[in-house]
Amino acid sequence: MGLIRRGVTFAFDVIWRTPFAFKVMLGVPFVGLPSFLYYQEYSRKQQRNYLAANVTEKVYMDFAIGNRYVGRVLIGLYGNLCPMAVENFIQLCEGYKVGDKKIGYKNTLIHAIQKDLCLTGGDVITGVGSHGLSIFGSKFPDENFDVPFIQDGDVAMFSTGPHSNNSQFIITFTRALVLYGHCMVVGTVLKGMRIIRMIEELSTQTGRPSQTVRVVGCGMYKEAEHGPSAFPSPQELEPSAPKTPALPAKPFERYLRTPENFKASLEWQGKNKKI
Repeated sequence: MGLIRRGVTFAFDVIWRTPFAFKVMLGVPFVGLPSFLYYQEYSRKQQRNYLAANVTEKVYMDFAIGNRYVGRVLIGLYGNLCPMAVENFIQLCEGYKVGDKKIGYKNTLIHAIQKDLCLTGGDVITGVGSHGLSIFGSKFPDENFDVPFIQDGDVAMFSTGPHSNNSQFIITFTRALVLYGHCMVVGTVLKGMRIIRMIEELSTQTGRPSQTVRVVGCGMYKEAEHGPSAFPSPQELEPSAPKTPALPAKPFERYLRTPENFKASLEWQGKNKKI
C-alpha cells in the first residue's frame, strides 16, 4: 500500500514540475480528442432528432433483385425543409400524369451502385441514368442545402450541377459527407435498411449492378392500408402496385403547371438568385 502511495505521489510530482507546454501536449490526445469525439456524436444525435421531428410524409418502395422480390423500404420525407423536392418525390412515387402518359418510380431501375457511397435510381425515361423528368419539367432548382448527410440511408436528389434536379435520387450506404453541397437531402430510410445493404452487395467495378434491381411498387405509406406503425417485415409484404390517387390540391400546385419557371420558384423561396 505504501509503495502505491509513493508511486502516485511521484507521478503527481512529475506532472507538477512538467512545463506547461508539455502538459498541453499530453492533454490533447488524452482529454481533447475524446471530448471532440463526444461533441461530434452529440451533435449528430441532436441533428437526427431534429430531422426526425421534421418528417412530414412517408413513402414506400418495394424492391426486386432479378426476378425475386426482396422487400420494402420505408422512407420519411422532410416536407418542411425542402417542400418542392419532397412534393416531386411524392408525386413520382404515386405516379404523375403528363399528357396521356404517366411517369413515376414504379418499374424503374437502380442503374448505379457505388459501394460505401450510394445507389442511384429514378431515371423515369431511359432507366440507365442518362435522363430524368420532374413534375416541374426537365429540371428544377436547388431549394437549399440546409439538411446535411448525417447517417446511412439518407435520401437525396441526384444532381449533375447547380439547379439540375429531376427524378433521379440516391440512397446513401454511409454518411456521405462528400455529397454535401452537391445533392439536396430530402429524407431518410426509416425501415428496411437491410434491403439497401443487400443492394449494396451487388456493386461492381463499373458502377453497374451485377443483377437487375427494380422498384416494383411504390406510393404514399398509409398505416391503415399498408400495415401498423411497427412496419411488418419485408418478407411478409406483397409487391403489389398501389392505386394512383387523384392529385390533391396543395400549395405547390402553382408550380405543377409552370415547369420551366425557375425564377419564380426561387423568388418564392426568397433567395432572389440569378439562374
